[in-house]
Amino acid sequence: CSIGDRPVDLFLKSLNALGANLSIDYETECIVGSCKQLVGTTFRFETVSVCATEAVVMAAVVAKGQTVIHNAAREPDVVELVRFLKTLGARIEGEGTSTITIKEALTPLRSGKETFAIRGDRIEAGTYLFAAAATGGDVLVDGVIPSDLGEVLEVLEAMGCEVSVAKNSIRLRRFGELKTVSIRTEPFPGFPTDLQALLSVCCTQAAGTSKIQELIFLGRTGHISQIQKLGGSINISKIDEDLESSRYLNETGDATTIKIEGPSLLRGKSVGSTDLRCAASLVVAGLVAKGETMVQDLHFLDRGYANIVEKFRLLGADIRRATVLPSGMRVLCDEPLSYRTTLCVGGNAKFFLSVKDRSELATGLAWAQEQDLNIFVLGGGSNVVVDDAGFNGLVIEMIDSSLKVLEESETDVLIEVGAGHNWDQFVSAAVNMGLSGVEYLSGIPGTVGASPIQNIGAYGQEVAQIIEAVNVMDRKDRIIKTLTKEECMFAYRSSNFKTIWLNRFVIVSVVFRLERQQSIDHFGQGQGEYSRKQVLWRLRDKGEGFSLPTIRNAVLEIRGEKSMILCEDDPNSRSVGSFFMNPILLETEYLNVCESLSNLRIDRTKMPAKIVHQTNDTCSNGVDEPHVQISAAWLIEKAGFNRGYEDEQFPGVALSSRHCLALITKESAGASATSLVGFADFIRARVKKLFGVFLKMEPTVLRSDMTVVSGEDICSLREGGYIGGKVENGESDLDDTKSTSLSKSSSISSISLSGAGAEVSSSHYLVFGVKNELS
Repeated sequence: CSIGDRPVDLFLKSLNALGANLSIDYETECIVGSCKQLVGTTFRFETVSVCATEAVVMAAVVAKGQTVIHNAAREPDVVELVRFLKTLGARIEGEGTSTITIKEALTPLRSGKETFAIRGDRIEAGTYLFAAAATGGDVLVDGVIPSDLGEVLEVLEAMGCEVSVAKNSIRLRRFGELKTVSIRTEPFPGFPTDLQALLSVCCTQAAGTSKIQELIFLGRTGHISQIQKLGGSINISKIDEDLESSRYLNETGDATTIKIEGPSLLRGKSVGSTDLRCAASLVVAGLVAKGETMVQDLHFLDRGYANIVEKFRLLGADIRRATVLPSGMRVLCDEPLSYRTTLCVGGNAKFFLSVKDRSELATGLAWAQEQDLNIFVLGGGSNVVVDDAGFNGLVIEMIDSSLKVLEESETDVLIEVGAGHNWDQFVSAAVNMGLSGVEYLSGIPGTVGASPIQNIGAYGQEVAQIIEAVNVMDRKDRIIKTLTKEECMFAYRSSNFKTIWLNRFVIVSVVFRLERQQSIDHFGQGQGEYSRKQVLWRLRDKGEGFSLPTIRNAVLEIRGEKSMILCEDDPNSRSVGSFFMNPILLETEYLNVCESLSNLRIDRTKMPAKIVHQTNDTCSNGVDEPHVQISAAWLIEKAGFNRGYEDEQFPGVALSSRHCLALITKESAGASATSLVGFADFIRARVKKLFGVFLKMEPTVLRSDMTVVSGEDICSLREGGYIGGKVENGESDLDDTKSTSLSKSSSISSISLSGAGAEVSSSHYLVFGVKNELS
């Protein structure tokens, strides 16, 4: 960190006083020395130093005799170190005062028998408090001892903030405008130098002139030029006579005085960090600034903060971590995926990239190949379950929402639609243009690019019926290919994209052939589909007539009544729609199911079933032969899982109270992907035991081990519906950690004050959105 001179003379003098023989070799720029035995002594520091005090304390506990330190640092950091050493058998008195006595240990230091819990970091706590003050927020910081912050809370109150404290928490609320302050940095319990830069940012939002006298590290000014870039009126001035002299001035009597005029309108720009606290202050400045701010050199920030981005997100900040490619494209790092899915569960993606065209997609794929990353393409998040441990690869989001007419005739229209186009918006556009073929697919969440993968369908209509071609980019050679509908091998809720092409192509656009509306009479027959007749009967009863707009509206109404349309006010809509596919059975398999029903005294004639044609992969001739499709929902209900069913061993998940094919998540009840898939396994195991039918899952599962598998593949990997274990009387003997292949990780529920995270490359950045209050 570049914060000015940090001499080691106090270390050398104090340790040499204990019997060490240390000196600086200026040629090699190393400290060299030796020591036979440390011997206790009495030593007075010329200047208060936290690190030097800690070094002497640690040396003195293994020295012979007693050591007394005068003018010792009183910081909570020293107190915590002493508390830890005492658990090892050290005999120390006076921590928290200016005189510390260390007595010779009676026995060799030993490891503690219990886990040692480190108190919350006061500087990290101060960071969030100043962030709330600067943005006008309301923040509760838990896990910190209020007295550890010394004068900090007094300064915040002087600036007009309301501060309330409990035993281990601090709450700060700012209701009005900030007031100016004039302070100096000093050793504890004075205002800490480590929060000087953060106070500077706050002062840019106070009306009037604020002054900060830096007495500890005179070079702690790296943030000033960067705040100036954002529009802050902040400068270094000579020592101000209005600030009284301090006994803590350094040997030359120097100090750095920072003068801030406010309030300033900060505007987002790219800024660079020079030290740890400079980086933290620029994060807060970015939250205050209008527009987007990019903070560079995050390796400084990571030295002192663990998961700072995630914690600021919890407080309402619009903040992302990113790395910038040579092309200028930003790849977000450690990006949450839960809010991008309809289930709202799961962990983070190691990398996340939004691409708007084929050129950007090719660039992203090339970068992923260089980094040896697995790739997952995320559509609307309506048919995916993300592992609680996240995805250790690159998630790509296609945002191309183009729509263009390629050909027109009297009877039909050929339309190419970008993969990122919202599906239901495309359906709405087609209906408004008087084009038929998608009206029964209204209200299905997701994107156009995802529709061929699943071969989405509803009310007797499938997307395969209208697809002319699918344009894809090969992930390896990054060449665009056009695949015909025949090559895609569409089947019931499946295609080659879910099987042999899984993880091979990225869909960039889909070409549809839609018919012009000539006559709507043929819809009145329902094409033999009971579900379609439900739509038409509703229109008949309402007397609205059969037209593309009325059919669309009726479908939306029915889907809404089943909670199959996303709605924030409807907890049943937190699902992927149908979680299980309707089983398609050979005739012999169907007869076995009927026999099981009879044995259980269940009327098999009431089981919804219909004849479908499907190629039997087990036949050498691959003949298209008749199969029987039965209702998964009916089997689930007959297995004892009624609508709204939930089980305490799978917290936060349940069957929808409106549709037993839908599994829903409950955020307030601690839902997780682990519980969700475990619950699905539990249901499938009972259905398998009772009826001999294995239910396949519809959604794709994104695993933490960087693999992407379809629901069908998961089914084929699990014997009897479980990974290990057994099922007795339809119940599982497995707990939720064994009944699923997903990893389980805890989510952040409060502001956690702990140590620093791992370092990352300096090519990483923080990117902010518009100003937000923190709460």
